[in-house]
Amino acid sequence: YAQLGWRDDGSFVLPDMVINANGSKQRIEPSKNIVNALQWKPARGSIDEWKKIPAVYERPGMEGFQFGFLTGFASPLFKFTNFTGAMVNMVGQRGAGKSSAALCANSVWGHRKQGWADIEHDTQRAFYGKLGVLGNLLATYDEITNIDPDRMSDLAYAVTKGQGRQRLTQSGAAAENFGGWELLMLSTANAPMHSRLSLEKADASAEASRIFEYHLPQNTMTKSEADSTFDQLNNHFGVAAEPYVTNLVKNREKVAARVHAWIKE
Repeated sequence: YAQLGWRDDGSFVLPDMVINANGSKQRIEPSKNIVNALQWKPARGSIDEWKKIPAVYERPGMEGFQFGFLTGFASPLFKFTNFTGAMVNMVGQRGAGKSSAALCANSVWGHRKQGWADIEHDTQRAFYGKLGVLGNLLATYDEITNIDPDRMSDLAYAVTKGQGRQRLTQSGAAAENFGGWELLMLSTANAPMHSRLSLEKADASAEASRIFEYHLPQNTMTKSEADSTFDQLNNHFGVAAEPYVTNLVKNREKVAARVHAWIKE
């Protein structure tokens, strides 16, 4: 398997396991494509210990961090919508804790930086190739603030249409294309993306409608508490994927109906 997430037969592919529509499981050898693109590591630790990490968000004023963390669970639900993706951008000052929320969201599926993508330092081919490998799993982008506005515009369109720009070879044939994803991208920024886009374009409404953006509060926990809590993501990660996906595939019709009810709402 070269791509993670849902398949047409109702099964769901994880790097080292296929969970079938009836809930049965088949162990597989992770493909080199997945291992290389995601720097994949096997799940580690205890789910009970892992649950204690995002539990720090269970207090007043932390709802924005909860929302960011829960995009990890939300990303596969795009399969049940008419959309192929969206961007969620958490805006906050340095030290607000936005990156930690993104790391927690990644840890639903694997090690804390498994979904990390960076179009500034990766080639465009590698960047969109990674989204293609993730398929339906969450992608994350830390500190998106410094991206050139034109590139930011391209990214907003690409994430929401499920593929990067298609290109032709010199002979006029279609070049290799990476696409087919249906996912959420969670990003962090020091300044609003909407504002940057509007400064560069007379009408940035098309891009803005593809990015759900909100601000996080400052000083919600001490640095020592944050360090001691989120350091545990090195020891406990990826343990939620199997039970969560098993529940999704076995209750696919109920899950789809629930998603449609919330879309209507």
